Amino acid sequence: MGIIAKQSFYNSISIAFAFLIGALNTVYLYPTYMGSEFQGLIVALLAFSNLVQPFISFGVQHALIKFYSACETKQDRDALLNFSMLLPIFLFILLLPFLFVFKEDIIDIISLKNSYIGRYAFLIIAVAFSTAYFEVFYNWLRVQLKSVFGNFLKEFYPRALIFVLLLAYALDFIDLDGFVWALIGGYYLRLLIVMVYSFRVYTPKFELR
Repeated sequence: MGIIAKQSFYNSISIAFAFLIGALNTVYLYPTYMGSEFQGLIVALLAFSNLVQPFISFGVQHALIKFYSACETKQDRDALLNFSMLLPIFLFILLLPFLFVFKEDIIDIISLKNSYIGRYAFLIIAVAFSTAYFEVFYNWLRVQLKSVFGNFLKEFYPRALIFVLLLAYALDFIDLDGFVWALIGGYYLRLLIVMVYSFRVYTPKFELR
């Protein structure tokens, strides 16, 4: 079995387990212990973060895949990886003043259907930033033909994280505030894990050119 076929097989297994645990979260744990209102809150916050994430990454993760094979030298590859890491944070810094100026208006718009969303609107940006960088490092692994662990973190990890947090919520170990902060922490832990693994697979020389 070739490396692509083998990784596709393992990735399919990760996606299957992710689907199962996601279904358990949605069908049983969310409605049973958190209720429809708070379920809608968490789902809406994560959905909004997915909408914001492309504005932070600006498609750099796709450019990484498209142009990596065209890089003929290690210097070119390193420059592309450096650019992929720097662009999201540069765009995020540019986005912050806009978010600060229009903060109240944005909260009013997204809080129309659920008043709790405004209270936890910070989760949207926090998770969007984390996800934007995760996608960069995930595609970093894909171009190195090391996609299995990255796919596990992309598909299975978030659903397993929510599963654990829902159990903790059901057992009264955490309240809604704790759930939200732990969810953010879990996303940044995922980012840290994929960063460490990516640098172990391929470590570029960091320089500004």
